[in-house]
Amino acid sequence: MHISKAWTSFLLFAYLSQVIPMASAADIVIDANGKFFNQSIFETLDIIGLKQCVRECQSRDDCKAVNYKRDDLQCQLLWTSASNSSELQIDDKYQYITMESQTTVLKNCTSCKDRLTVRFSSGQEYCVANTCPVNYRMNKTLKFCYLAVENRDYDFTTGMAYCRNIGSRLAVLPTIDYHWYMVEEYQSNMLENHRYRVGGFFNVTLGKWQWIDGSLVFDRINRTLTRVTDDREELAWHDGDILKDFSTGNTDCMLCERII
Repeated sequence: MHISKAWTSFLLFAYLSQVIPMASAADIVIDANGKFFNQSIFETLDIIGLKQCVRECQSRDDCKAVNYKRDDLQCQLLWTSASNSSELQIDDKYQYITMESQTTVLKNCTSCKDRLTVRFSSGQEYCVANTCPVNYRMNKTLKFCYLAVENRDYDFTTGMAYCRNIGSRLAVLPTIDYHWYMVEEYQSNMLENHRYRVGGFFNVTLGKWQWIDGSLVFDRINRTLTRVTDDREELAWHDGDILKDFSTGNTDCMLCERII
C-alpha cells in the first residue's frame, strides 16, 4: 500500500506530539510566525522537528537562520538572515527563526570530538570519520580541504548549491596563509586557472565584505594587498592579487571546501 509523504509527516508529527512534551520547543525563540525568508537557502532537511532544525543550523558555521514549515516538518537552512521584516514573505505554514535571537545553544553529541556525528531519526547517534575525500586536495597545517571546479558554469548562487550538493561549501580563505598555499598549488600545476570564485561577498546591510561563515574578510587580511576596489558584489581568489572583486551574476570556476 502506498503511503504519501504528507500522511507520513502527519503520523510522525502526531507521534512526536505524544512522546515529546510540547515545552521541548520552549527553548526556541521564533522571530516571525507565518513568514519565511526566500533568499539564501543552502540546504533543505525533510521530516525533522523544530528543535532539531535549529540544532542543525547552530552546528553549521555558515547558517544564520532557518525557515521551518510545520505541516511538512521541513527545515530550510539559510546562510544569511533578513536585514528587516519587510524582506520576509507571508505564509501561515512557516516560522522564521534567526540564530542571533536564540538564548540557548542546543546541545550536540560531544563524544565524537573531531569526527562527524550522524543521528538516526530515533535519536541514536554514532560517529564517522570526517576526512578529506580522495579527489580533494588537503593542507594538514591549515586543515583546509578543497576541490577545484574548473568549468566556468557557476555564479554565486549556483556555485553555493553545487558545493552544498557534494557536502562542501564555497571556500573560505580567512588568512594570507591560505593564499600562499593556493599560489603553491597553482605553481605546482594542481590548479588549471589563476582565478577562482570563493565564498566572499559584500554585505550591504553591514557595509562590509564577509565570508559565508559570517566572519569578515578584512579582519585578518590587509585589504591594501588585494585588488578589491569596489564595495559591492562578490569575491574571487587570484594568484597575483590575493582577492579580487567581480560582478554579481558572472560565471567562473570555483573552489569548494569540505569542513574537516
